[in-house]
Amino acid sequence: MHIRILAALLLLAALGLAGATPAGAQDNSDLCATTGNLIVNCRFDAGFRPQPGAGRVAISFFGYVVTGAPTFDAVCDSPEPPCQRMWSDGGLWEAGLYQQVNVSAGQGYRARVGWLTPQCVNPGNVGRIGIDPYGGTDSNSPNIVWNSYIQMQKGNQFGIHQIKASAVGGTVTVFVQAKVQFNCGPNQVWIDAVILVPDGSAPPPPGPTPAPTVTPAPPTNTPRPTATRTATPVPPPTNTPPPTATRTATPLPAATAVPTSVPTVVALAATDTPAPSSTPRPEVSPTRRATLTPTPAPDLIQSNMDVIALGLISLSACALFVAVSLGVFAYWFWKRK
Repeated sequence: MHIRILAALLLLAALGLAGATPAGAQDNSDLCATTGNLIVNCRFDAGFRPQPGAGRVAISFFGYVVTGAPTFDAVCDSPEPPCQRMWSDGGLWEAGLYQQVNVSAGQGYRARVGWLTPQCVNPGNVGRIGIDPYGGTDSNSPNIVWNSYIQMQKGNQFGIHQIKASAVGGTVTVFVQAKVQFNCGPNQVWIDAVILVPDGSAPPPPGPTPAPTVTPAPPTNTPRPTATRTATPVPPPTNTPPPTATRTATPLPAATAVPTSVPTVVALAATDTPAPSSTPRPEVSPTRRATLTPTPAPDLIQSNMDVIALGLISLSACALFVAVSLGVFAYWFWKRK
């Protein structure tokens, strides 16, 4: 009975070891020589360059700081130099490195860090590795797929720092981040190697992004009732104006203005003589009336003068007759005496 239990325990241990080693088994003992590795300057042996606000950062990598004020440089105290050091003289901090890598969209990838080694071992000093499938450079982005924080050791006996994700586009970003929460004087962390290799077992790329394209559909349904409502009421009012058009035609009584021109024609006819000049009625009628009234005046005066002269001659003849008669009567009367 005890032999069977011991055999079962040995089998379980063997299965546990088999399940724990595939990730390591497929990687080369020289991690940066792993087939398909895409990280440039994987072992930090291509040199360092100054980065403003950070210090000296490995070529092809970029340093970033989450909290505190650590310094980046190439001083190495790790099992596999050269390396990237992040450190502070007594201050706590959280910081890391990232590198953007050109990949194939939709392909799965696995990122792994070799040594993530602290100055002093403490449960508060932890590290992790992540992949941004969208290729972003913000270490606080929710798009980053991180592994859980693991306590940093002189070796990786507490687990392998690695993570899997599939690329959304043609670029992914690999992050290696350390958090120092226990002060041991010079709070130093070293990174020795970082790789990124294709991995078909990685989960598919995140696909909730197309969901917002469904939202435009509801707005297209709302305008439909408004279009039908506007179509039905508009035509009836437009048919009513025709009767108003016939009413506006009633100004025909204004033809009574014609009689106003008729009197002018009658007046011209009354003058009788200016008939030929009937076309310029408004201009000729007043002038002709003015010239016709004075023309009879000389004839009338002449006739009156003739009558007056004739009267005066007759009167003088009568006076002469009377005078002669009186003279004859006086002579007779005198002779008689």
